[in-house]
Amino acid sequence: MAEDIGKLVLRVTLAVLLLFHGIDKIGHLSGIIAILGKKGFPEFFAYLIYVGEIIAPLMLLVGYRVKTGALIISATIFSASVLVYSGKFFSLGDHGAYALEVQSFYVFVGIAIFFLGNDRFCLDARKKKT
Repeated sequence: MAEDIGKLVLRVTLAVLLLFHGIDKIGHLSGIIAILGKKGFPEFFAYLIYVGEIIAPLMLLVGYRVKTGALIISATIFSASVLVYSGKFFSLGDHGAYALEVQSFYVFVGIAIFFLGNDRFCLDARKKKT
């Protein structure tokens, strides 16, 4: 039971924290389109941010296809970090911490959730019992 609670806390924490970023992006899509345009990507790629920062966190929150959602999150944040912060991969921030600390948190917690898998509180786990 303790292991399941730990998995639950981890996936809900990642989902809720990242969901705030996704909701914020709803009003700022034009900025994302501009960044992608400068890098030579088509405009529709900007909408993938909604998959990675809204849909995938909601998948984790309810426990639906947790491993898939976690991989989507990790891939989205890693890709965004490469596009936006590529010059900061080996940098420290103003206070001495790693410059991409938050982005790294999202990527590696997503990977951890992928390897840990479902907990007993997941929607997927409940479907298997019936």
